[in-house]
This record gives sequence, C-alpha cells and structure tokens, in this order.
Amino acid sequence: MKSPWILGNIKLDLTFFVFPSFITILFSLLFLKEHTIHIFLLLITFHLIDSGHIYFTFFRTYANKDERQSSSLYIYTPLIIFSIFFLWIFTNTPFVWHFVVYATLYHNVRQFYGITRWYQKLQKNFSPWPTRFLYLLCLTPVIIYHFRTNIITGIYSQKDIFHFPSEFLLNISLVFYISILISWILYETFQIKKNIFSLGRFLSLLTPISAYGFGLILGQNYFQILGPIIAAHGIAYMALVAFSLEKIQPEKYKTFKRTLLLLLGVAIIFGILEAYTEDTLSPLMDGMTYETKVHLPLSLFAAAYLTPLFTHYFFDSLIWKSKHREAHLIYN
Repeated sequence: MKSPWILGNIKLDLTFFVFPSFITILFSLLFLKEHTIHIFLLLITFHLIDSGHIYFTFFRTYANKDERQSSSLYIYTPLIIFSIFFLWIFTNTPFVWHFVVYATLYHNVRQFYGITRWYQKLQKNFSPWPTRFLYLLCLTPVIIYHFRTNIITGIYSQKDIFHFPSEFLLNISLVFYISILISWILYETFQIKKNIFSLGRFLSLLTPISAYGFGLILGQNYFQILGPIIAAHGIAYMALVAFSLEKIQPEKYKTFKRTLLLLLGVAIIFGILEAYTEDTLSPLMDGMTYETKVHLPLSLFAAAYLTPLFTHYFFDSLIWKSKHREAHLIYN
C-alpha cells in the first residue's frame, strides 16, 4: 500500500514539514529578551536556512547533466535575470527591493501550495477548497500586515514594504480573516465526518497558516515576523530536494540522510557567503546615493547577489510541475 506521507512516513514529514515552523514560533516567544540567543536564531534562520536553501536547486538543474542539456533556459535565464536587475538598480528605478520582498512571499506560498497538492495526489482527492483556503489564509495576513502600526517596513533596505496604517482597514481585514479561518475549520470538520480527512493534507495547511498568521498578524520583530515562514519553507525544501534527488539519481545520491548532509553543508557555506554579501551591500540597500564610479560596481554586485535567488525562483516553478520530464520518478 502506498504511503500517505510524502517522505514515506509520518515521522519524516512531521520533522521536515511541520515541526520547524512551530519550534521557531516557540523559540521566538521563549527567547524574545535573550539578545545573544536572538541574534544566533536570526543567523540560523535568515542566512543558513533562507539564503542557503536557494542553492539546493543547483542539484536538480545544473548538476544534473540530462536536465541541464534538456533546455537552453539553463544558459539564458541567469544572464537575463542579471541584466534586468543590473539595469534596474543602476538606473535608480524605484521598487526593486519591494519587488524582491513580494516575489519571495509569493514564491513561499507557491511551495506550500505544491506540498498541499502533493498530499491531495496521495489521497486521490483533488478538491479545490484546500488550496483556496491556503491562499486566503496566507495572503490575507500579508494584507493585514500593511495596515498594522509600528511594523518593520525594511527587509533588504530601509523601506521595501508598502505601509498603509489604518485601524479601520485593519479591523475589516481581521474580521475577514477570522471568517475564513472559521470556514476552514468547518470544512475540515466535514471532511472528518465524511471519512475523507487526510492528516498530511491538513498539516500542509495548518503549518503555513500558523506561520503567516502568527508572524504577520502578531509578530513584533524580524524573527517573529519572518522566522516561522522561512523555517517552514527552507527546511521543507531541503527535504524535498533530498527526496527527489534520491528518486531521480539513485546511483549518485544513494541515501536520503547522506543527501541531507550534503545539502546542509551547502547551506552553511553559501549562507555564510551571503551574510558577508549582504553586509557589503547594505549601503546600497539603504538607498544611499553614489557617484557613478561607486554605483557601477555596487550595481553589478547587487545584480550578482539577486541572480541566484531569482534563478532559483524561476527554475523551482518548472522542476516540480507534474508535466516535468522527471515528475514520474518523483511522484510515483
């Protein structure tokens, strides 16, 4: 009988898909006033998990000869992305960092969507309602965040999140959010009564809904706001890539555990490198004005910094599709 769990058993799915987000929420509450621990948690979350995980896509694409040679996109995409961001930054065209923030939020939600659909495939139940609830209960907190007062409005720069503080709009959007949340709970209750409830599919909704709800509606600092979302996204992605590599190239990636260790090493190395890069780029990200001789190299540097990120976003939207050339090896 085929397992109802993506990674083969409930322990692995809970470890990589569920626990990271809830542990991050717990830590953000327990160590809120412990400055040293808080800084350490920020380093782990933002650099090792968030920055490091984007390089995992390399193993599914450029490191896979058959996949690399299957499309000219692997040649042109990084060049196009680099050119776009270089021109965007060099010409001082506004909203580049806004675009990065909102594209990242969308990318994260799409991964959670994919995981939910994967559980639905295992359950052989493709009702559209779970993913509708997922979008509504993840994106509504994003909207709510814009109406809150005293929020953090800068991730990459001093201000790259739009902010429209309004008590009236905040209350309206909260009422809408709560009504959708109640509707989802009722939906799951009916699923149990009809005996078609899937625990895996339910948890694939509960995890991102909790991360977005806690972080964007209640979060007060960087770690509380983004930590649960990043942990849920990055650690799940590491497990999914390790799982898929074992399926696609079993002769090269012999065990799930060894592949995980390889990816963890990559996350540590590139996470540290990106931490250094972000420190170097911080003056540019803060919107300072430079003379051309300084602005040119910084524009090149910023474009080079963003190219792996958006290359990851683009290829990630392709390699997990059910019509992808390797999909039958992963999902079957």
